[in-house]
Amino acid sequence: MTTTPWTPSQAWTPSQALLDEVKRLIAALIDERSAPGAAWGLFTRTGLVASGGVGVAALGGATPTSSTVFRVASMSKSFTAAAVLTLAEAGRLTLDDPVTDHIPEMSTTRRYSVDSPPITLAHLLSMSSGLPKDDPWADRMEALHPSAFSRLVSGGLRTIGAPGVAFEYSNVGYALLGAVVERVSGLPFTDYVRERLLDPLGLRRTVYDYTDVAPSARATGYHDTRGRWVPEAFTRPGAFSSIGGVLSTVDDMAAWAAWLANGFPPTDDADPSPLSRASRRAMQTGHIDIPPVLRCGSSRGRLTVAEHTQITSYGYGLFVDHDPVWGNIAQHSGGYPGFGTAMRWHLDSGIGVIVVANGRYARSLVIADRALRVALSDAGAVGCTVHPWPETLHVKDLVTAELVAGRDPFALPIYADNVAMDRPWDERRADLAIALKRTGVLSRPAPGQPDGGYAISEAHIGWTLPGARGPLTVEVQLTPTEPPRVQAIKLQPTPAIPPDDLTTTTRSTAVVAEFQV
Repeated sequence: MTTTPWTPSQAWTPSQALLDEVKRLIAALIDERSAPGAAWGLFTRTGLVASGGVGVAALGGATPTSSTVFRVASMSKSFTAAAVLTLAEAGRLTLDDPVTDHIPEMSTTRRYSVDSPPITLAHLLSMSSGLPKDDPWADRMEALHPSAFSRLVSGGLRTIGAPGVAFEYSNVGYALLGAVVERVSGLPFTDYVRERLLDPLGLRRTVYDYTDVAPSARATGYHDTRGRWVPEAFTRPGAFSSIGGVLSTVDDMAAWAAWLANGFPPTDDADPSPLSRASRRAMQTGHIDIPPVLRCGSSRGRLTVAEHTQITSYGYGLFVDHDPVWGNIAQHSGGYPGFGTAMRWHLDSGIGVIVVANGRYARSLVIADRALRVALSDAGAVGCTVHPWPETLHVKDLVTAELVAGRDPFALPIYADNVAMDRPWDERRADLAIALKRTGVLSRPAPGQPDGGYAISEAHIGWTLPGARGPLTVEVQLTPTEPPRVQAIKLQPTPAIPPDDLTTTTRSTAVVAEFQV
């Protein structure tokens, strides 16, 4: 069993080859005229480990650095979600509250159907309220005065589905959350975020008002008009600041993302930060799936084309990509007039990437995605680190000892009653005898050699034992009782992969689930 995957407690210094590749990727934003300039950073749960910049922060100006202030656009939604969760932890609201409890003006929004439930705060947080996607209309609404927003909501909002059924990216939903924070806390939304999150976390260069930053310290946003960069005007804070109003640096965003990433793994350690680890994990846990293909006849009745092999869901203020190689990745991009940004990090290792660019809707997400994959390979990260129960590992040792010694593993006093009921002992012993004829005498892996160990959960693991003629794969699953017992055991020869099997040419060398003891 391999027991030394990369873990957050181990130091990681990016290789020069990785840094060169990240610089090449970031430079593509400039070379392809996606933006005049960009800054980037690599981070772990302990903070920023490398950063840089390309192009210019403003035409005729200097190259941006990790301390240059950019509009981060919809990456701001993670701050909004965290603000709502702090109020929930304080007992001042619950996520199951109907929005109308806090925003009475929403009562003018007609339910999608008679049997549709009311829209709750959880629906808004997870983008499952039934409100339609509203890019790019909402991107121009930031400075709207709260009283004007109240009138807008009072006029009624349209929905395209029942709450809780399907994902639909709603900026106005996050504007409503910002209004909830204001009305429940009694503070302007931006002041609440500053007092409860930014100041306690030391994010001194993260602001909502661009006038709080000297022009020389911030990047100017641009759009490309017939090969000419035209500056975009900054907007002041308003009712839609909660959807994308944050201005920040690579330094601060790396610290913010690292703090969120530190919600994992669950631990018994004290947590004095402004939002509990449990709530930070809830932000990074999918609450509504985003299917790559929606067929006619579904609740939405639409056809879309899958762009990725991974499955994605939305948590609270963050997307969660369920990658087939690397496991879960938390992320959010941002597109705004003048800016395109992205942050993403690997939940298991805590390794992440920040990319900010000063071009309208610059495709920073694509660059960040590629950069993170290269970084994870460079660090030797694994898709998922599982810590098996001590009892699970004890069962592994017992079964291995019996098999290597040529004894009967089914005679061990470790099985739950269902095992013999599911398949009688004599049939299991006959199957094992057939398997051993194929594998020959079994042995333990040589010292220093991996045993092909994999984990499905803390209570469900598998491993491989070498045989004279071929390996044997063993898999055990324990019950949820105290003490746990073996409820399932599989013993079968490991099938050889034919040399002409095309899947061998594309099989990843990354380990999807690794033991950590």
